[in-house]
Amino acid sequence: MFCFLAASSLGPDAWRIFRAVEIIGYHATDRTIKILLALIVENMAENGVKNDLRLMHAGTPDCFVVPPWPLPKHPDEEPDSKGILDQLFGHAFESGSGGLKRTKGLTSWDECHPIPETPIVTFQSGGDHNPLLGGSFVMPEQGIPTDGRVAPFTVWKFGPFTQKAAHLITLGLRFAGSSCDQLLGPGQVEFTVDGPLRLVTRIKLEDLSDFSSETRRAWVDRITPFEEANHLLMGEGYDVIILREPLADRVELVGEIGIARAAKQPVQRGVQIADRFVTTHRHFSILARLAERTAEELVS
Repeated sequence: MFCFLAASSLGPDAWRIFRAVEIIGYHATDRTIKILLALIVENMAENGVKNDLRLMHAGTPDCFVVPPWPLPKHPDEEPDSKGILDQLFGHAFESGSGGLKRTKGLTSWDECHPIPETPIVTFQSGGDHNPLLGGSFVMPEQGIPTDGRVAPFTVWKFGPFTQKAAHLITLGLRFAGSSCDQLLGPGQVEFTVDGPLRLVTRIKLEDLSDFSSETRRAWVDRITPFEEANHLLMGEGYDVIILREPLADRVELVGEIGIARAAKQPVQRGVQIADRFVTTHRHFSILARLAERTAEELVS
């Protein structure tokens, strides 16, 4: 159920998303899931026109705007090592007296190629800082009645953006306690990372199936703009990166559809620290399972 969807009040083509990167760390004992999302996006509205970027994720996590430059680390990464985002994408940017620019593109098969220098606007927030994710808390859009059930997904609205330009946006999400159980189910060891079309279908057919017709209609109306803009996240590629031990709990990757292991994997001190997948397929899915712990591991 892990995947972001994007939309805009100006319609499905108001943004162009070059790259979306999602780094996931899962901690079963603490009942927490931490996600770092990085977006390289272009506002397609003309200068002066107010455009918003709305992002949706399954469940009810807390969301934080993380300062995007220098490229941030996932909160589970070691503080004294080169971050995963910097490893994989730092070479695509140049920062100097003229500001931040994007100078290289990266295909979904990790082929680097030069592009015309593109000035990058870094998205910041002036909200209260949260040390757990290194960012500022973002209030979600006003909720819809849930008939006493948990909300199937959460939407955040960013902007307005008035500059026709490329933007670098980094966000942190945190599921903890009941919000983690809501997404995976108490004691559940298997989870999926689903592409936008597969995720929308799951929400409509599974999560909303027990709602009253009126409440279900309200939630379907809210998800429809994201369904219509499902192509947005599939630009140069959508990266799904699942952290390995010791940064997060060990996860066994059971299978994948419409997504493949990337040519370049995150490494620190000569050891692979995460499993990275890349896709441009809107129906992709990864099935993963929390690895069983040995008696020695449980004791330690």
